[in-house]
Amino acid sequence: ANTSVSGKVVLSLANGEKVEPSETITLSYDSFIVVNEMPSAEHIGATVTLKGENFMMIENIYIGEVKVSQYITRSDNVQLTFSAYTHAVVSMLKELGLDASDNGRNDVLIGGLKVSGNAFYHLPGRSIVHGTMLYDTNMEHMVNAITPSQAKLESKGVESVRSRITTLSQHLNMSIDDFKAHVVRSMCDGEILLNEADVQQIEDIMQSYLTPEFIYGNNPRCNLVKKGRIEGVGELQVNMELNHNVIQHINLAGDFFLLGNLDDGILNRLTGVNFERTDVQQALAQVNVGDIIVNLNNQQLINLLFD
Repeated sequence: ANTSVSGKVVLSLANGEKVEPSETITLSYDSFIVVNEMPSAEHIGATVTLKGENFMMIENIYIGEVKVSQYITRSDNVQLTFSAYTHAVVSMLKELGLDASDNGRNDVLIGGLKVSGNAFYHLPGRSIVHGTMLYDTNMEHMVNAITPSQAKLESKGVESVRSRITTLSQHLNMSIDDFKAHVVRSMCDGEILLNEADVQQIEDIMQSYLTPEFIYGNNPRCNLVKKGRIEGVGELQVNMELNHNVIQHINLAGDFFLLGNLDDGILNRLTGVNFERTDVQQALAQVNVGDIIVNLNNQQLINLLFD
């Protein structure tokens, strides 16, 4: 659909001055949102499905002049979903007068310093996005608890963890309860009440994260370690046990974003494969590694293993 917007343009100059021309301009552009099927509903309050493309670009939905207060966007474009979430967090912080921004990956910054880290869990058609916000902390404890590699620090242009992070309490004169109330007002337009069955199901899922295998890891024995940092992907470390140059066990760890099943998608395909470049390429020929690890392609993974 063709869309147009009108208004005045404010120019920010390199010296910090702002210039606002008196003329009003109008911009026309083609919307990238495509509706393939119009919904229908038999009664007020019914749930309807609007089918189309690029719905993550939608800011508000109206029926006539009435704004729809609750809607869920189903998307397999994880980067678009994740970007929409971090932009919402940034907007919430800017409402408090903070110099907030995101770094295009998973961090939210205040004055160029990290205050929030975010992640997601993805299933086909569903993305759960979540994050942390550092309100206040003992910096010594933080520095001692986080031990990123020198390569990761250098990629951020900093010398240490301390020089990279900040806390909300350093920028806001607001209690943590008041801040949480602001977050709810800014980012939420309703609430969902969980019933007993919902709670039980959550507790059952939680048990899988309390096993020693999950807490301490179930890493295989290894006699070969390959590790590196790939721009736009993150840090990766591959631990392998080889026997007569055949991969007996393999594990892949790092700070990358996982989209799919790592075991079924990559690791199981490589188990039992001769550790030669051509054999590994053939083992991965039927899988797109980027569907499992964000921004990683097959050739980058193979190069990490053999270069």
